[in-house]
Amino acid sequence: MNLKPCIVLFSFAALGMPLTASAQIPMGTEFTYQGLLRASGMPSVTTADFQFELFDAATEGTKIGATITRENVAVVDGLFTLSLDFGAAAFKGDSRWLLVAVRSPAGTGGFTTLSPRQPLTATPYASQTRGITVDENNRVGIGTPNPVKQLSVAGDMEIGLGETDYRHLRLGGGSSDGFLYGSFPALGDGIHLGYNHFADAAGNHQVIHTTSGTSRVTVGNGTITFAASSQGGAPPVNRVAVDSNGLRVIVGNIVIPPKLRSYTIHPYALGVVHHEDSSGAIYERTDVGLNVLGSPKQFATSVQLPDGARVVMLEVLGHDGATSTGFDIVTTLGRSTFSGASFLMATSTSEFGGSVWQTTSISSPDIDNDTNSYWVRVSLGGGVPPFDTTLYAIRILYEITQPLP
Repeated sequence: MNLKPCIVLFSFAALGMPLTASAQIPMGTEFTYQGLLRASGMPSVTTADFQFELFDAATEGTKIGATITRENVAVVDGLFTLSLDFGAAAFKGDSRWLLVAVRSPAGTGGFTTLSPRQPLTATPYASQTRGITVDENNRVGIGTPNPVKQLSVAGDMEIGLGETDYRHLRLGGGSSDGFLYGSFPALGDGIHLGYNHFADAAGNHQVIHTTSGTSRVTVGNGTITFAASSQGGAPPVNRVAVDSNGLRVIVGNIVIPPKLRSYTIHPYALGVVHHEDSSGAIYERTDVGLNVLGSPKQFATSVQLPDGARVVMLEVLGHDGATSTGFDIVTTLGRSTFSGASFLMATSTSEFGGSVWQTTSISSPDIDNDTNSYWVRVSLGGGVPPFDTTLYAIRILYEITQPLP
């Protein structure tokens, strides 16, 4: 059949159907194209080959994507139907025009390009409708034609459209699930982030895995609340809250893992217990340590440890070169009540040739500054230069298991 200029051009309409009705993309980016082919004013009954090209303008412009060829297409009473797919990358929300070329019968002669180009209407743009874009990798963009994630949103989002329209958003959480949700009937005013738990619009608690624990963080009206429950499928219970007054415990206690700390006493902090000594003993205090000439002498100082601390060790660092008994470094940690009674808590005695002496035998190790004052007393052996005994430092090692005031 010879095609003449009086050919009726292809369109997306078939026998009076609306222009947008025949181009559809129910899934993916493929759409159906239906056209009417006339030759010399009469509907054709033949076969035909078609070529389709996509452009960004009605004339000239830039070609988009590859040429699609469909061969040996049946034409019945002038009608033909075929599928086209230029891919999601071809449709970014801008206007597109389809250039069609045909030869008929199929495989005979050259292609005739039809004019004008056919505009693509809204229905073939179903993957790019009203600001929503689906690209060739099935990534969805809302407000953007170039999604970079499975869902990319350029703008604000709203889940729940009213004060009583409570919704939840599920987040993958490893062995369980996480949820961002609101539920005034269950938890009052606030936004909640829950693990293995959410409360629905009716205020019902939903635990996903009943053999696992649950937890929740609530950001409310001037308050942040932390809630948790152990395994057993129970909804999380409020444990700790932070508000304008600070931190407060609702249920249970704040448990702090024990951390070893130290309180160090330098010889400069020690004071002489007896200012005069009939034996004529004298002492020397330097940046390095404390030495005594003559008879042993006693020194003492107060100790400031935090409430709630537990003493675990008394450690003395020094030098003991005295071979005679009575010239050791004897260090005592003690406490005195406000009624005047004194008690020894720990004692460390140096040994000849040593440099570090420790004891972990502590009596009444918990520090209570409301009822006691604490002190250290040192009895330091004397001698002549080079000194037989020298005290370098005293360390009290303790743990904190409760919050500091």
